Amino acid sequence: PQWPAHPDWQRFVAAPTTPDVHPVRIVSTTGSVSGATTLVGSGVGRATLTMTPGGRSPVIVVDYGQDVGGIPYFAVQSESGMPLLHSAYSEGLQYLGPQGDQTPQNSPTGDPNRFDDLIVDSSGTLTTGTIQGGERYEGISLTSPGRLTLTSIGIRFTALRTTAQNYRGW
Repeated sequence: PQWPAHPDWQRFVAAPTTPDVHPVRIVSTTGSVSGATTLVGSGVGRATLTMTPGGRSPVIVVDYGQDVGGIPYFAVQSESGMPLLHSAYSEGLQYLGPQGDQTPQNSPTGDPNRFDDLIVDSSGTLTTGTIQGGERYEGISLTSPGRLTLTSIGIRFTALRTTAQNYRGW
């Protein structure tokens, strides 16, 4: 047969087209959360999570639209009270819990946990710098009192990211 045997094969290459992957939708919010939908896409958002002493933890659950692996990051515009940002990761929404989906990591460069806890004491970009492999859903919450405004969240994709014409074989 003539190459390519199936001219639409490029649509099956699921690698992101940009190095940063952003949420495609907000699945849910609970507690004191405002502006969560502004975190969808790659624009500048303004989502605020607030937790009062003895109050309920605010939670945003986001969907990246596809299973990706990489280094999660959080762009912080402002904070007060030095809150603890907790983020949990899962490939399937039904398995997303406070500790993530508890899938064991497969790489020595990967994070051994399926969650991250970051103390927010200033504005800027927060990350652990370690890879969370295989996540589609992310639960973001505050687990200590304070207020946090995020302008962007995402995952810096760390696997091979190439265009379809660079793949060989059929």
